[in-house]
Amino acid sequence: MRMIPPHLQPVLSRVKRFVEKQPEGATLTHLTHKVAAYSGLNRKDKETLIDIIRESGLLFVIDDGRSTTLHHPKYGHKSVAPVMTPPQPTMK
Repeated sequence: MRMIPPHLQPVLSRVKRFVEKQPEGATLTHLTHKVAAYSGLNRKDKETLIDIIRESGLLFVIDDGRSTTLHHPKYGHKSVAPVMTPPQPTMK
């Protein structure tokens, strides 16, 4: 497990606490608007924090191409948008 830089430890704690209260998960945009400690980070620190969360498994990180959503393990990792599956070819 990667060492968490000291200036990111309180931010990680606040992000985990916020996501724990969101059964449907929280997007990174939602985090930026609602968690002041996260919005105060620069882009590199935000990417580092998400990488740490992804590697450690503290939260589920779902990247569906349009947005990145964080889910708490106690709620599972239901995706926010339904996943489109291609239609199965039928045999004639």
